[in-house]
Amino acid sequence: MNDLSPSAPRPEQPAASRPKVSVVMACYNVTRHLPVSIGSLFDQTLADWELLAVDDGSADDTLAVLHDYAKADPRIRVLAMERNSGPSAARNRALDAAQGQWVTILDADDRFLPERLAHMVAAAEAGSLDLVFDDMLFHDEAADCITGHALTLAAPQEPLDFERFVMSERPHSPFNYGFLKPLIDRAFLQTHSIRYSEDIRLAEDFMLVAELLLHGARAALLREALYVYTTQTGASSGQQSSGTRTNFRPETRIDLADTLIARYRDTADPAQLAILRRYREWQVMYAHAHWLARYRHARDHGPMLRLALKHPGAALHYMSCTRWGRLLRPRA
Repeated sequence: MNDLSPSAPRPEQPAASRPKVSVVMACYNVTRHLPVSIGSLFDQTLADWELLAVDDGSADDTLAVLHDYAKADPRIRVLAMERNSGPSAARNRALDAAQGQWVTILDADDRFLPERLAHMVAAAEAGSLDLVFDDMLFHDEAADCITGHALTLAAPQEPLDFERFVMSERPHSPFNYGFLKPLIDRAFLQTHSIRYSEDIRLAEDFMLVAELLLHGARAALLREALYVYTTQTGASSGQQSSGTRTNFRPETRIDLADTLIARYRDTADPAQLAILRRYREWQVMYAHAHWLARYRHARDHGPMLRLALKHPGAALHYMSCTRWGRLLRPRA
């Protein structure tokens, strides 16, 4: 069944026999999505891949379906968590077992376009890069259509450093780069002992990439959109997707910022620490704006007014995100 138990990690293969790319997929109650996501791997023009599919304590038939795929294709390896532990823990389990030169994430309700792996590996190897990001297509599951894409790049390939990555989280940024799914040099992950932070279930991709860049990873953005991302709410249909989503906790990103600042206080340069502190300020403002929206929705006007008076910047940000605020906002 190509199943790996927690007590039996797979030994490292000789370099010549390792796959080019290890694809990591955390799975939780995703039976209905697997034909599309795994099917997109079968369609890849680069066939030298392995899939590490980790069942994270699913209550449906996810694990059984994964085993069926593994029986049919030896490139698929199934791992099972003992209990639901979240996407970070599941992905770390897969990273520990991965054998490929490169690793990348495929969420179970998303898919790759056929040339994605070949194109990203070629770009990474040609540029001697540690991290490669492609553009992302937005998929409305209910309407079954593509509604847009994430990046607007002037050149086919542009460098990405720590400042540009974190600045994508600034207020009114058109897109946060932390949503992108990069191709990562597995040796870089191993050398610097970088893994997903298992104590968070939100923004875990942002934190992983931030740590890679703080360790000096060479990175680039590609203009081609080759990852199809199923949005939580369809831009065309207005309906929620059926994929499992983590409950939003606005303070999570503040905690994340505090962790990064503490962890890299002695090794990051002053400019990087200053950027992290700005990032934290934005997250505090976003958290306050989130609670303003909650109070308004609940018609709890007293706490809303007190919070707005105490944090006027958050109140202005919240107002700018309303329908009328978006209409009045200056265009970039």
